[in-house]
Amino acid sequence: MEYSKGRIGRIFAVRIDDGDDLILELIKLAELERIESAVFMLLGALKEAKLVTGPKENKIPAEPVWSGFNDAHELWE
Repeated sequence: MEYSKGRIGRIFAVRIDDGDDLILELIKLAELERIESAVFMLLGALKEAKLVTGPKENKIPAEPVWSGFNDAHELWE
């Protein structure tokens, strides 16, 4: 077994307003706060999204499978 130990640094609670681009807002936050690496926990809803749902085949380099929706969906992760 291999493992590494870390610690939680800063924690941000962020509300993204209706009509704002989620990814663009997270990029702006990362630049403003000089965030070099992060884990995001998301809760809320999106009107539309494009996301990667998995590789087409189990090989490297992976070729992504893109999925999306353009009607409202709840988001929790």
